[in-house]
Amino acid sequence: MCLHYKLYFIVVFFVVYSEAQGPIVTIDDGQILGSTQKSVGNGGTFYAFKGIPYAKPPVRNLRFQAPYKNDPWQGVLDATKEKDKCVQTAGILGLTIAGSEDCLHLNVYTTNVTGNNPVMVWIFGGGFSIGGSEYSSYAPDFLMDRNIVFVSLNYRLGAFGFLSTGDLNCPGNWGLKDQLLALKWVKDNIEAFGGDPEKITIAGQSAGSASVSYILQNPQSKGLYRSAIMQSGSSLCLWSLTRTAREIAFAIGARLGIFTTDSGELIRKLRKVDYQRLKRAENDVYYVAIAVDNIFNGIPMGPVVEPEHEGAFFTQKSHEMLRTGQFNKVPVLMGLNSNEAKSFLGLFIDVLKPLFTRYDINIARLAPYDLTRNSTKRILAGTEIKHHYFGEDPIVTRPSANIIKFISHEQFNRPIRETVHQMSKYVDVYYYEFGYRGSLGEFESDFAGVGHYEEIFYQFANKANANDEDKSARTIFLELWSNFIKYVNPTPKSFEGATWIPNSPKNQNKDVVYLSINTTLAMRQNPDQEDWEFYQKIYDKYGDPPFSTY
Repeated sequence: MCLHYKLYFIVVFFVVYSEAQGPIVTIDDGQILGSTQKSVGNGGTFYAFKGIPYAKPPVRNLRFQAPYKNDPWQGVLDATKEKDKCVQTAGILGLTIAGSEDCLHLNVYTTNVTGNNPVMVWIFGGGFSIGGSEYSSYAPDFLMDRNIVFVSLNYRLGAFGFLSTGDLNCPGNWGLKDQLLALKWVKDNIEAFGGDPEKITIAGQSAGSASVSYILQNPQSKGLYRSAIMQSGSSLCLWSLTRTAREIAFAIGARLGIFTTDSGELIRKLRKVDYQRLKRAENDVYYVAIAVDNIFNGIPMGPVVEPEHEGAFFTQKSHEMLRTGQFNKVPVLMGLNSNEAKSFLGLFIDVLKPLFTRYDINIARLAPYDLTRNSTKRILAGTEIKHHYFGEDPIVTRPSANIIKFISHEQFNRPIRETVHQMSKYVDVYYYEFGYRGSLGEFESDFAGVGHYEEIFYQFANKANANDEDKSARTIFLELWSNFIKYVNPTPKSFEGATWIPNSPKNQNKDVVYLSINTTLAMRQNPDQEDWEFYQKIYDKYGDPPFSTY
């Protein structure tokens, strides 16, 4: 009788203690203890499960390999605290190395662990080099207020996530492969957290948006989601594809004293290098590449076209894949902010202006990378582009606003509109431009419009305090996004006097339509039409398809 009483007391104590700390859920890998939080929005309760492993730590011989599913654990996993970010630089000058290689974790936030709510899986941006899934960057309180299960995931960055020798010794795209494994984890386990595995929307911003675009092109991801959201990025953006990966990989090796022309030897030795030394060597090579190479041709360390092999993430040219319908056909909501380049150029344009002298000296560099390999055509195309945007005078003498406009159109507007154009031949694509310039934007400058990343502060609760106008804009933004996640339609009924009309296979002979999101909502047609028509002529006259980016 005494033993029975003691066992009863232990069980009761464990249950009470667990409820005080947060709920416990059970998946095939084991039990998980979460924590309870209060929404900064409506004050409601939600549950956070942080730092859940979805893969084995990619260390030692698992570095530069596709991720392996994690092992089950014994006892109850404490998911009340966040785990490390993936290895990256930190600080104003990027001189500090932060994070660890043991970083393949995800976070799940939910209001009801026994519910059946739609799910949003978030892939963060940061140029494939920085960022993380932590609450302090992407607080989902406003999504909790709308009963959406929110998942944010970590994936490997920089050399750890994207080093490639261009052959089978190190084909690359490790970070994208992390994302794919995380999506499989969500599909298999989200029901235990109150999520509906048949109502998963993948979403991302910037590099995260480009990642979503690449995931759509990956046949292994078919069936893991029913819709996609792409904010300020796609696989057709020039910056989203690395074209000098092999040279970068061997340069990193040389920086570390590994002098070889054998890619197998290079990778074997790089796997033994301390992660901080490897990251510092990557930084040195990365910054030199940006300073010397054509920055319009793609970032030095990011997704690559892989050689054909089992497990490759993508092996073909992205534009050709979209043009011919070689992607997973789900409804898409995608778009951009009204002046993307303002964010990363606005404060530093006077310092960076002299770099544009290189485009006056070598005008062929202004031609889009994939336009043609013919040097004469590139010179002719570059000459027309220079005149269209800057006239006859040197670029450095032109108003800074002209340069920012050119970068926005070159790196975001044109490729994103082309993505809409190609995908809408096969699926519904809800196209938007976010133009509300409120007090929550992070990048204040004298230049008009809304810069890259600024919509994030209306989507997430990291700047909860807002004036009435900002709150109104936030409500509009969240209502549209939440409706799409719930109903695969951002306006199942008219909202704020507007119905968001998609570009679809049914209206291919009509104008491109988009929703202008500002203090009011309005359906409009043919964004940046003059520039669009100009580049159509450039591609018709000088282009040599098939293309990767656009």
